[in-house]
Amino acid sequence: MEAQLVRKAVNRCAAQGKPFLFGVDFELREGFFVENPLVCRQIPFACGEITNVPDSFSGEAEITPRLEVLHTDREAYLRRFAVIRRGLLRGDSFLTNLTERTPIRTNLTLDEIFRRSRARYKLLLPGRLVCFSPECFVRITDGVIRSYPMKGTVRRAIVRCELKVLRTGGVARASLNRAFSSVQWARNRVTYP
Repeated sequence: MEAQLVRKAVNRCAAQGKPFLFGVDFELREGFFVENPLVCRQIPFACGEITNVPDSFSGEAEITPRLEVLHTDREAYLRRFAVIRRGLLRGDSFLTNLTERTPIRTNLTLDEIFRRSRARYKLLLPGRLVCFSPECFVRITDGVIRSYPMKGTVRRAIVRCELKVLRTGGVARASLNRAFSSVQWARNRVTYP
């Protein structure tokens, strides 16, 4: 579905107060839209406790999952990294994510990957993609928009974790900077559409 049609459908359902689920690609060219997603089983999803996936849809199979990265181009990655680093040093941005398409081979189908995922947030577009995340990034409650960026790599099992983060600097400071940048990004998207 063209992204413009997705936008029109979102606006229509939002104005009517109807529930919907949608997504668009990062280029804003195409996407999907599902009205009343809790009764639609064609696009399985879970968003915290809200899901259209029946309890019987679990996925523990007999096969052991295998994943193989087919190839990566280290030199191309380093060139892209250098461009981003120069931009960061100039102050063009405070936060950047460098991602690349990475071809893989696995013995699981997209459906099996979705079923086996233990993520609170996940989505399956059959025959196209599966995605999942352990955390919510933005939540709207009582008319207030809150951002919940991932907080880094400090293990939750560490006792008095907050004090350790404050005392260590380095990676912890970088994680804190990422969190602040993520909140700033979300605020700017809401304030300056």
